[in-house]
Amino acid sequence: MKDCGWRAAGARRDFTPAARSTRTLDGVGLCLTTVGYCSSATLRSSGRTAVTSMIPRIATVDDVSALVRLINAAYRVEDFFVRGDRTTPEDVRDRLEAVQGGFLVIDAPETQVLAGAVYVKICGVRGYFAMLSVDPSWQKRGLGRLLVRAAEEHCRVAGCRALDIDVVSLRSELPPFYGSLGFIPNGTAPFPHPDKLQQAAHLVLMTKPLPVQ
Repeated sequence: MKDCGWRAAGARRDFTPAARSTRTLDGVGLCLTTVGYCSSATLRSSGRTAVTSMIPRIATVDDVSALVRLINAAYRVEDFFVRGDRTTPEDVRDRLEAVQGGFLVIDAPETQVLAGAVYVKICGVRGYFAMLSVDPSWQKRGLGRLLVRAAEEHCRVAGCRALDIDVVSLRSELPPFYGSLGFIPNGTAPFPHPDKLQQAAHLVLMTKPLPVQ
């Protein structure tokens, strides 16, 4: 598991389960209120705008199996260059237990099956997110953007001044997507598991300033 992406970890505060259910979860809710996502999320569906209640929440250990299923399904798009699944139950549990780390998830209406998730970690004055995953049946409706926005506000409330992500160079559609959300390229790094690659690839590092509000 990567620790804060490609950034060196800074000073960290304790991020216990109790903290997640108070400061962290409440912080996300407060920030989402200011950007209009607290009570509802506007999603694009079949060419028209639909409004439905889909509010990000903090994942718990009860979500491990669902997170593994969701993430691996979303990352099947990478099968052309990397072998194996994107994650495992052990990896997800480690991320849930990480200091200042955790998953923000969105439950699908009615079924309550996970529709989307993103891993977020606080690294001093920088935030990092990874594993942005949307169930294939929920893709192209705006959930990815909603989750990135939730990760951004989560990190802003925690005192971060920038948000970092790294994407694989072979996912050529991702830099423009994150660029449309305000992220800019900030260097490259080696792929962390070269033994799994079926094609040469590296990481594209991207970052976004988080101004104080």
